[in-house]
Order: sequence, then C-alpha cells, then structure tokens
Amino acid sequence: MKKGRRKAPVKNTIGRFKLNYDVRPNGETLLILDLVLSDMSDHPPGGYELSLRGYELFMNGKLIEKIPPG
Repeated sequence: MKKGRRKAPVKNTIGRFKLNYDVRPNGETLLILDLVLSDMSDHPPGGYELSLRGYELFMNGKLIEKIPPG
C-alpha cells in the first residue's frame, strides 16, 4: 500500500457455487478461479466489488469443465 492511502473496503459478491467431480487417489485436481475486482464508485453508494467471472476445472491435466465456455 502506498504511503498516505487508506485501505478501501471490498464487497464480496461471490455467492456459493457447486461443482460436481470425483477426487481420485493419486490423481491431480486443479481448480482455477477467474476473479474480477470492479470499481463501482460511480454508482453511489457503490465501492469496490469482488465477483466470480468463471472457472476452469482440470483433472489429471485434462480440462473437464470451463465456465464461461470458450
């Protein structure tokens, strides 16, 4: 943090989400979350908001699910 600046509150808008997958012994599971921090201060009383843009789920190096698809 830069000197003379104060911490800005961040509203967490990420709700619950559910992923269905199996965890196998000696396997590798990788979950990548795509998070975005938006400045909503031009929409009073908005401030900074953290939200989930998407995710990728890999099992043993193979892409199993991607949201948003693409």
